[in-house]
Amino acid sequence: MDTNPPQDLPPQDLREFALQAARALADTVDDLEIIDGVDYEGRPAYHFTFLIDPARTTKDLGLVRLKLRLRLNDELEARRDDHQVHLRVMDTKDWPKRNGG
Repeated sequence: MDTNPPQDLPPQDLREFALQAARALADTVDDLEIIDGVDYEGRPAYHFTFLIDPARTTKDLGLVRLKLRLRLNDELEARRDDHQVHLRVMDTKDWPKRNGG
C-alpha cells in the first residue's frame, strides 16, 4: 500500500503539460483556459477549454478530444491527483463565449 500523500499539481505545470499534450495531437493550439472546480457530483475537477482553429489543423477534432482527455487523465493519475478531467475544444468564433458571455 502506498502511503505517500497525493501531490497537488501546480497550475503552471498543469497548463504546460496540457498545452504540450494538445500540441502533440493537434497541429495548433492557440490558447488554453483551466478552471479548478467541481463536477456535477461535487468531485474535484479541472475544466480545460482549448482554443483550436479547425481551419488550421488537419486532425479530426473528435479524435483529438478523446486522446487528449486520456492523456490528461493518465497524467493526473500518475501524479495521484484525484481531479476529474472535463474538456472542450472551441474555435475562434466561440472563444469569447466560453464563460457564458
